[in-house]
Amino acid sequence: MDLQLDGAALTAHLVDTPSVSGQEGPLTDAIEGALRLLPHLTVHRDGNTIVARTTLGRPERVILAGHVDTVPVAGNLPSRVEGSRLFGCGTTDMKSGLAVQLRLAAGLTSPSRDVTYVFYECEEVAAERNGLLRLSRNTPELLAGDFAVLMEPSAGRIEGGCQGTLRAEVTAAGQRAHTARSWMGRNAIHEADGILAVLRAYTPREPEVDGLRYHEGLNAVGIRGGVAGNVVPDECAITVNYRFAPDLDGQRAAEVVRSLFEAWPVTVLDMNGVPVEVFEPNTTTVSNGIAREGFGTAQTQIFHNQFPDYLVGVNLQIPIRNRQAQAAYQHAVLVQRQIEAQMQQLKNAALLDVRNTYIALTQGRAQVQAASKARELQQQTFDAEQKKYQLGASTVYNVILTQRDLITAQGNELRALANLVEAKANYERAVGRTLEVNRVTIADAKHGQIERDTLIPGTINGQVVGTDKIFANEGQR
Repeated sequence: MDLQLDGAALTAHLVDTPSVSGQEGPLTDAIEGALRLLPHLTVHRDGNTIVARTTLGRPERVILAGHVDTVPVAGNLPSRVEGSRLFGCGTTDMKSGLAVQLRLAAGLTSPSRDVTYVFYECEEVAAERNGLLRLSRNTPELLAGDFAVLMEPSAGRIEGGCQGTLRAEVTAAGQRAHTARSWMGRNAIHEADGILAVLRAYTPREPEVDGLRYHEGLNAVGIRGGVAGNVVPDECAITVNYRFAPDLDGQRAAEVVRSLFEAWPVTVLDMNGVPVEVFEPNTTTVSNGIAREGFGTAQTQIFHNQFPDYLVGVNLQIPIRNRQAQAAYQHAVLVQRQIEAQMQQLKNAALLDVRNTYIALTQGRAQVQAASKARELQQQTFDAEQKKYQLGASTVYNVILTQRDLITAQGNELRALANLVEAKANYERAVGRTLEVNRVTIADAKHGQIERDTLIPGTINGQVVGTDKIFANEGQR
């Protein structure tokens, strides 16, 4: 990243590096690399948040802060220039502000006041992911200063103050029905037109607080509804975002939204980016008298049986045709059948494995017998050929040929014996007798010592040893 580019070119470069919330890494890496080349700045990085500071010992410090993330790209990349305007995702909010910060960081090597440049992540999403919030919690000393400017877009004017934000869900109810008989239901999405009418007719407040004029806003930012392509929906929820001036706190802002949509249920989802637990008060009957508070009053009410508040509730559930239990039963029956089918598959596979290994064992035994007979016959042929050679009736060549055939027969017999051992091991595995045949028990495995010899090749008392020790042990026996 070249910080010597002019403001427009540097802004275009920043815009062409996508940095949707949660994906700011590549842009943050480029900003960090450029800032670390400036000798008059010390650079600190926390995740995808960067703080660059001058340390000139000035009596005052100014903070310039801007977020590097943008809203999701909507076909507006790469950037383009039309006349004197630059278009692209984040050009205004707020990569043009980042370009100003970077140009100042590179050009002001000896400012009259120390300057802190903050480039933080995740401003456009939930507050808990906000990099500036994380810095204020983990390293607040990096944010210490006398005057701060947030480089949000303001058409070149200085704006003071900040609006709160609240998201709520307003729900329109209907009655579910099949679209073939839609007159038997009530379409909740159609009913939501009343909610949209309230939004269209809304006149935003413009209160003045501490000499600053604020312009509030109330907008629909999401809609949820519909069950299936042939069902009249029984619910439609519209998410609204209320930006309110600082003369209201969160509770009063929620009351404003509920008063605007008093004909529909309103659920507050989050406030200033932080999820909130919704509390809907129950209707209670309060007796006439003086409201009392305090631990002593509570004890007096308990021991004197004086309770100013009474609450009675009845909860009655009557299952109709017990369809939920029937569905659960049918599901259990299907699961049982599936398990039984899997069990039968395992049984069939085990039986097939036993049969195949038994056939292989039988064939191995026959092959050993055939190879043994062939080796005996070849031995007799070799002995006869030697006698003929001793009597002068044969040649050395014939003797060597018969000896070669004898060696081949011996090799075939050894191969047949090895195949038989392997077939026997596979058969014992298939019938589950491997441990028993090799004289291995679970009790021996628990303490890791085998007190008697096993039939596992290459071992004595369960320990792997060399051939010399095996032969020595056989000699002792």
